[in-house]
Amino acid sequence: GKILDLSNKNAGPKIQVEQLEKVQANPIGVPNASRDFSSLNFSPNPLRYQNPPSWPKVTATASNGQAIAIEGKLPLKYQAGTKDLEEQGLLFFEIMKNAMSMRSPQDEFEVVGQWKDELDIIHIKYQQTWEGIPVQGGEWMVHAKDNEIYFANGRNFPTPKAVQSSQTITENQALHTCFRDLGTKETIKRPATLPLGLEDFQWDETALVYLPEENGNYRLVWRLDIHPNLVKRYRYFVDAGTGEMIDSYPTHCGFTHYTFEGEKAHSEAPHNHSSVNLLTKESEVLADGPRTATARDLFNINRTINTYEVNAGFFMIDASRPMHNPGSSSFPNDAQGVIWTVDSRNTSPENDNFNAFHVTSNNNSWNDPISVSAHYNGGESYLYFKNVHGRNSINDQNGNILSFINIVEKDGTDMDNAFWNGKAMFYGNGNIGFSSPLAKGLDVAGHEMSHGVVQTTANLEYRNESGALNESYADIFGAMIDRDDWKIGDDVANPNYFRSGTMRDMENPHNGGNSLNDNGWQPSHYNERYTGTQDNGGVHINSGIPNHAYFLFATASGVGKDKAEKVFYRALDRYLVASSQFVDLRVATMQAAADLYGANSAVSTALKNALDAVGIPGGSGGNYQNDYQENPGDPYMIVSDYDETAIYLVDGNGNIVGNPFINFGTVSRVSVTDDGSYAVFIGEDNTMYEIDFGNNSFQQIQSETIWRNVAISKDGSRLAAITLDYDEFIYVYDFGRQEWATFELYNPTYSTGVSTGDVVYPDILEWDFSGQWVMYDAYNELGTFFGNIDYWDIGFCNVWSTASNNFASGEVSKLFTGLADNTSVGNPTFSKRSPYIIAFDFLDNNQDDYWIMTANLETGEVSDPPIFQNLVIGYPNFTPSDQFISYDAESTSGDPVVAIQKLNSNKLSAA
Repeated sequence: GKILDLSNKNAGPKIQVEQLEKVQANPIGVPNASRDFSSLNFSPNPLRYQNPPSWPKVTATASNGQAIAIEGKLPLKYQAGTKDLEEQGLLFFEIMKNAMSMRSPQDEFEVVGQWKDELDIIHIKYQQTWEGIPVQGGEWMVHAKDNEIYFANGRNFPTPKAVQSSQTITENQALHTCFRDLGTKETIKRPATLPLGLEDFQWDETALVYLPEENGNYRLVWRLDIHPNLVKRYRYFVDAGTGEMIDSYPTHCGFTHYTFEGEKAHSEAPHNHSSVNLLTKESEVLADGPRTATARDLFNINRTINTYEVNAGFFMIDASRPMHNPGSSSFPNDAQGVIWTVDSRNTSPENDNFNAFHVTSNNNSWNDPISVSAHYNGGESYLYFKNVHGRNSINDQNGNILSFINIVEKDGTDMDNAFWNGKAMFYGNGNIGFSSPLAKGLDVAGHEMSHGVVQTTANLEYRNESGALNESYADIFGAMIDRDDWKIGDDVANPNYFRSGTMRDMENPHNGGNSLNDNGWQPSHYNERYTGTQDNGGVHINSGIPNHAYFLFATASGVGKDKAEKVFYRALDRYLVASSQFVDLRVATMQAAADLYGANSAVSTALKNALDAVGIPGGSGGNYQNDYQENPGDPYMIVSDYDETAIYLVDGNGNIVGNPFINFGTVSRVSVTDDGSYAVFIGEDNTMYEIDFGNNSFQQIQSETIWRNVAISKDGSRLAAITLDYDEFIYVYDFGRQEWATFELYNPTYSTGVSTGDVVYPDILEWDFSGQWVMYDAYNELGTFFGNIDYWDIGFCNVWSTASNNFASGEVSKLFTGLADNTSVGNPTFSKRSPYIIAFDFLDNNQDDYWIMTANLETGEVSDPPIFQNLVIGYPNFTPSDQFISYDAESTSGDPVVAIQKLNSNKLSAA
């Protein structure tokens, strides 16, 4: 987020924008250019909702996003009136039918089996059918304890769009078709007398089934399983109406799929009383799947790493962990729940040429120590959070752990850094400050991965004391993952640059220096803290204070690292909020210690002594959740018609004021000042307009036909706008200075001066209460050799400084930076009274689900259950009292409507 061309703020980097003027509108009828979320391929959020928590939830999906595993119990109202588990199973499917892409599961499933195992768990098997005929490949199981279903898994096909169901071909005719084909492949030899033990051998098995097709239709076919001899077996599908052979494949199992060439060894058949034909079977190698290998890392140490074999090639993908989701994975390019190392081949994520490639081997031998170190360290860091803190990957939802190696600076020079950008870890190879590739350091990997953990727990704001806590937590967990010392970066640091030989030292934060002028020096006491503006207010500097407190705590008698890490993790996960300062760390850790070991325990006493020793102050902590009084006056709502060709004003009783209020089309959401006096929007001609509600009039205020969206600050003093260029810039106009400034959006990392340029364009804009930050949603895309990582997310850009009464630096922070795969968030809006509450749309592209959500920016809480499951994008907004959320929806008959949902007082749940 940099202000470009500040010396001439009237000129942006790509456009020349004239000063805003009030002129008479002259519409020219430019077509609507609104955006449709669902047209994008969403990607990777700490959000995990696919159904309200009181209902069953999808826990695994196929590659097409359809449910293959569902966990949870039937709501009580669905259990009423029946204790029959088979009926409960059908009801279970009925309430999950959207996730299963079915219209009526109760009509499309039949029970084909039920049994109880040695643990008294009951299993019921269902066959998918259509018109009473089985659907090939459609089977589900439900599992129940104590007469209550808790889990279901299986595969099914969507309810058919159309069905071809004529049958004119008989079973014998279908068999004849198959044998004609079999004769070209195999020797058909069926002895009249079957060998001992095979007396009941069945040569042919046939059935009529429906075969789902890629176009969504079902075709009635004969399914035939045929043995041409006692060794081989083939499956055929023959159209029941035309006799066409649709498909066939061998189903016999061999030891290998290779056919070996050259001289073969012979052996005599064992002698017995009957003639025996020796059958030479093909052998079978291991199927594709996880493998292990031993390879040397950057320490020249042999490490055991987990790899994955696909078609006799090996990839640096670890799918051996419990988080792996095989049902949603397609190797090697679309693996879910894996640890994955890829090579950027000396490109920069800030440049257009950035790319990434699989790290591969043709024989599972690996001779690149950089990739070996990154991959091994990623696995060790995963194991730490899984085994010690019970986290299922970084986002606690089995998300991928992705490492990019061989990252360079924007100018092509070696990068002297490593960073986490909210989605992956990136490793440079060192230059001046670091004499080794940063992938070498286990504490480096632990540090960067820990930033991801921080942002999916407390999400500590990355500046000033809260940012120092963010950095400190990354150091603490990095030191606990690499537990042999208290140094950070000692395995990669250049001793000619860091006089102590390490970047930071938690035992001795001064690190061989005397002041901030010495590389690696940090304060060790609160009275030494840095209070300037560099380094985001000293996030890497002041982290030495809580670092040292942790060292003193963990080395105290009766504590140790095992107890200390539990206390600090619990504080992060349960008590700290986004704006927490050092005093809040004291409150949070003391409470966590009391929870785990008792308020009067030796552990709590040692913690108090450690915090006192570094001067972290006591007190009650900060209150960062202050509300405003409700604005006086009557409530109104601005809506458009479905085609966005007119604007309507609606009063608090739902009555339309004017029909329409403005007979003019829009291409943007209308943005209103806090007192309701004025609004701005982009008209259908892509110019900028103002609405004066006092005079019930509207007029053009900026005549260039370049605009796509605009938002006005709460006090009406500034505008934020974006253009039809669909680029990464936000343009801000200040009425007082009569000047424009341009801000370039980026995705922040946790390394000073390092960002990733994967923001493609923003869309929705809204100002915060202070008039200093613009909240936006943006489409992001990080291209790799094997596909794009793309998603929508929500960010905040600091565009104005009230202290200097001037444009600000353009710092960017994000709402969620650990979005789950194939999910997105967008269309954010602030609460009218609570500056820390926002609402937004959440989209799960795996399930085609739309949710209205709210979130508390301070505590990190998200509405649970979601406010509303929607059928369309909602574009939510709060009413002036915050008692309701309004949003776009569809009626039960499919008509577009504006809906409202009452909220509870916390604004995180529906009343």
